[in-house]
Amino acid sequence: MKTKTIIQILSLIVGCIGLFMLFPMLYSVFTNENATFSFFVSFLFLSGIGFSLYFILKSKQNDNDKILSIREGFFIVTFAWIVTILSGTLPYLISGAIPDFTDAVFESASGFTTTGSSILSDIEKLPKSILLWRSLTHWKE
Repeated sequence: MKTKTIIQILSLIVGCIGLFMLFPMLYSVFTNENATFSFFVSFLFLSGIGFSLYFILKSKQNDNDKILSIREGFFIVTFAWIVTILSGTLPYLISGAIPDFTDAVFESASGFTTTGSSILSDIEKLPKSILLWRSLTHWKE
């Protein structure tokens, strides 16, 4: 297994998810919501770790590491889903909008996989920036 290449690809995904948190963070800043901190922390954490790992590993990559096997491809796809779903839970947990880890994972997984299910009974009670993040993960509304 080409571990460096796999981690490099997964870290790029994490960094990009962190960048997408800028949109609800900016919205939260402009509307003076209290969820700004949760998006700022999530953005810093995900983008910082993701892009740092990506560029560190990119400098150590050989040309032979760029060719992946089918097994490595399956591994990347599987862990990309896991990493994406776990990354998407951070704003829910940090803001307290969905304080339970299991519920936050379910909401994130439901969004990124576009199943449309939700654990939320009264969605309108959430801060608008959290709703924006939820809409970005659900790819609708």
